[in-house]
Amino acid sequence: MFRAILGLSLRRDSLPFRHMVTMAEIFICYRRDDSGGYAGWLHDALLDHFGARAVFVDVENLYPGDDFEDVIQKTLSQALVVLVVIGPHWLDERLRNAGDYVRREIMAAIAGEKRLIPVLVGDARMPTREELPVELAALAGKNAVTLRHATWKADVSRLGVSLEQIIAHQKSVPGPAAVPDVLSPPAPLLDDDDDDQNLESFQEWLQSLKR
Repeated sequence: MFRAILGLSLRRDSLPFRHMVTMAEIFICYRRDDSGGYAGWLHDALLDHFGARAVFVDVENLYPGDDFEDVIQKTLSQALVVLVVIGPHWLDERLRNAGDYVRREIMAAIAGEKRLIPVLVGDARMPTREELPVELAALAGKNAVTLRHATWKADVSRLGVSLEQIIAHQKSVPGPAAVPDVLSPPAPLLDDDDDDQNLESFQEWLQSLKR
């Protein structure tokens, strides 16, 4: 699902890449020209709370020569929580560009049913559902956290405690049990010249998986 949305392929031959992404539980999504400084401060504060390998932000966690898209995709797939840092200029037309990284990261997090937490900085307000592209509309329904300059340390401390509880809960919830391949009926062979028959056979196969 992540690969389909981001349009990426996985590369596993980078040693730093393999070690770094498998541990990150918290993914920080941000736009550099909107909230880069805040995202960096937040990253540093969370490092003190959770440790270096538990928090991912692209500037700090990418190694020279790593493929940016591969690392982002793999890290998102492993993360338990995605923090979307929203500054005063976050809401703009770039969110409607299919190639925009912020848009793609949020779409992947939504599709992967990740815990999404909007983090408001720089006196930003939470965007409404109507202001967001339809693909990102789910973000508007998430309870946001506000980090203020005057109370930064206390605000980040409260966020850290909340993240501890959220991550502990996420880890305690077992994922769906995998069904062994031998129990699943094989997919039907398709006939290149008979689309109607192909559709009927495929629908029957899908129904057999639900029995």
